[in-house]
Amino acid sequence: TDVLTGLVIIGNHAGSYANPGGYPGEKDFRTNEGASINGLSGPAGYPAGNINREITNYAQNSGKTAMSRGSWATVGGSVIAESSPLNLAVEAYYYTGSGKIQIYVEGYYTANSSGSDYLTVAVLQDNILAYQSDYGPYYPGRIDPGTGLYKHMDVLRTYLTSPVLGEEITTTSQGDFFTWTKEYTVAQVGPDIVPVIEDMKVVVFMTEDAGFSPVITAIETDAEERTVGINEPTSMKNLNIYPNPFQQSTTIKFNLDKDQRIAMNFYDMTGKIVYQVPSKVYSQGYQQVSFDGSGLQGGMYYVNIIAEDGMMTRRLILNK
Repeated sequence: TDVLTGLVIIGNHAGSYANPGGYPGEKDFRTNEGASINGLSGPAGYPAGNINREITNYAQNSGKTAMSRGSWATVGGSVIAESSPLNLAVEAYYYTGSGKIQIYVEGYYTANSSGSDYLTVAVLQDNILAYQSDYGPYYPGRIDPGTGLYKHMDVLRTYLTSPVLGEEITTTSQGDFFTWTKEYTVAQVGPDIVPVIEDMKVVVFMTEDAGFSPVITAIETDAEERTVGINEPTSMKNLNIYPNPFQQSTTIKFNLDKDQRIAMNFYDMTGKIVYQVPSKVYSQGYQQVSFDGSGLQGGMYYVNIIAEDGMMTRRLILNK
């Protein structure tokens, strides 16, 4: 699970420059949602960008959000410093050869939000080789030496939420927890860009209002390849964590079909280890390990269980 927060990028192609004009290597990046997003942001020239979809003095058109690239760093710095009542986590993976991405989103509120919030989930694709008119001075490292074409990153392919600009989340008080899941069958959006599942990633963000409104938290993760059954220990059966969510302590129960050495590490959302169960040999049969979270802040945690024949990771929710 990737918990990259604070900055995500969505490349939305729309407007006159998105219409293929016959240049060598040019491709049609447009999506069904692109034109409507473009209309809401109101760019007067290209390239233009929305920083957190907030209206600022740097906007190209009054009352709209799009601004020229010279303003992005200034506005972006102020937005990153804003606080949020919500922790988000996302996992995206595909089984080899399946053609489908499994997406799992979790949210935990560390403070009260103002009424309902609205969740948006988008799929992007990296490493698309195509024409770009002015890449030379800005990102020369993105030029593919074999073709001379530009490597386009963070290109919007589709939105998965319905409505596009946010599915309503009503559990938004301090201590509330929600999940959202989706199976996305990877499809070709337009005529020119072949979908490559290995190059896809998922962006998730939450807004306080429905529609084209400012973002309160955002996160992204790459689509991770998995082989069925990889890394899961076959000797450990009937794993159960109860209670979960929990308020002070919880118990991890499991059944071993043979004696073996096991260790457990507990992590917070930043990847910091908050508790460890030292490696030791557990006997065949039912076992249990207690986890005391009374000294920790409420939120999402992960336990990594390391056995002799594999390892597994599970989520824990501490409500306070």
